[in-house]
Amino acid sequence: KLSREFLRRCNSKSIEDITSEKITDAVINTKNKDEWQYARQFFKFCLETKRVPFEFGALIPKTRQVKKLPSTYSVEEITKVEFTVDRTTTIGKRDYALLLLSTRLGLRSGDIVDLKLSEIDFEQKKIKRIQLKTGNEIELALVADVENALLDYIKNARPKSHSKTVFLRHYAPFKPITTAVLRSGVVKKYILQAEITITNRKHGPHAFRASLATAMVNDTTKLQQ
Repeated sequence: KLSREFLRRCNSKSIEDITSEKITDAVINTKNKDEWQYARQFFKFCLETKRVPFEFGALIPKTRQVKKLPSTYSVEEITKVEFTVDRTTTIGKRDYALLLLSTRLGLRSGDIVDLKLSEIDFEQKKIKRIQLKTGNEIELALVADVENALLDYIKNARPKSHSKTVFLRHYAPFKPITTAVLRSGVVKKYILQAEITITNRKHGPHAFRASLATAMVNDTTKLQQ
């Protein structure tokens, strides 16, 4: 679509009628510069298939899309969010464990809700699983706060179920929770309860993952994929 819009600006009846002057005029009259990237690719294809005699794409400027910085929260804000959880209730115990897997270990939302009981090694104090997004194996240290939160939930709050997944709904049928529940029913819920300003900031597990990474960089911790 973007390539087509650029070609319309060339005012040519066919590809064969395009000239360098028409390319230049189209570039000058382009408001959405995203068109340039796709037009360059299109003209490269035209040259390879011998539809045009020259690399007209070389006349089109290259642009780099400015990537937005990820949303982050300070250590103080995250601590406030965690403190908001009522850990005397069964749902609170579950939600607290969910939050810590995001804030302390930086797990992605998909990996959190898909976490299996067999992937938690309380004796060796580590979590080991294959990441859903990358397919790579990851091994994380089971730090004390996360360990205690998981044990409290599994022993005292998790519904009786044969499910291999750690986190379950607290109402029958006791199925694994979804990423939507984690994002809106847990993370967003407690951020708002903690009265943290979310204006112009994302407010899901990914923001906590980015916050952890930022804190690690500031603390000169070496990062791994």
